[in-house]
Amino acid sequence: MSILLQTPVTAFDHYLTAQSPRAYAPSFRAFYRFLREEVQFGWTGSRDHTYHHCARVLLFTLMIGRLEGLAEDQVHDAALAAVFHDSRRLDDGFDVGHGLRAAHYYRQYTNAHRRPFSRPVYAAIAFHDRDDALALKAFQHAPDAENQRTVWRLLKDADALDRLRFGEAALDTSYLRTQAALQLLPEARRIVQESAALVDQRPG
Repeated sequence: MSILLQTPVTAFDHYLTAQSPRAYAPSFRAFYRFLREEVQFGWTGSRDHTYHHCARVLLFTLMIGRLEGLAEDQVHDAALAAVFHDSRRLDDGFDVGHGLRAAHYYRQYTNAHRRPFSRPVYAAIAFHDRDDALALKAFQHAPDAENQRTVWRLLKDADALDRLRFGEAALDTSYLRTQAALQLLPEARRIVQESAALVDQRPG
């Protein structure tokens, strides 16, 4: 049975109720369906890092990428990283290493389904749960270092914006890496509040 039959087809519209995010609807809907239909979470006991968390991170990724004027392929890669980034958590704590596990899952998925593999996507997922200094050091000698840094930075800021689901004190804005993320703070608050009532429905 299709996952989409288990939730209303319009479920993603809950994330697009604020006026400006509607511009991102086509891309968001495509990636949202991919998230719900293709990405399997290794641990389904999470309360804080669910499909809804990944959906909001996806939306924030698209919004930041547009405001930053990034290339379409960079925004695409960051959006793909967003849908996979927490898929291999073992708990709702720091769980350092879940990024690398999710990156391995992403690579396995591309191999199994004969989809294109992207090093920036893999790197962004693998290092989204690590310190910035460690991530930047790892990227510096890569042949596509600038793309890796850009996609990782976009995912990190999008993920950070969704910390607002834990309250204002959970997000230290001094750690945000882009001006666009700072600019989006009011809208991010609204999106988090509007989706707060949604109950995550995981595929059985």
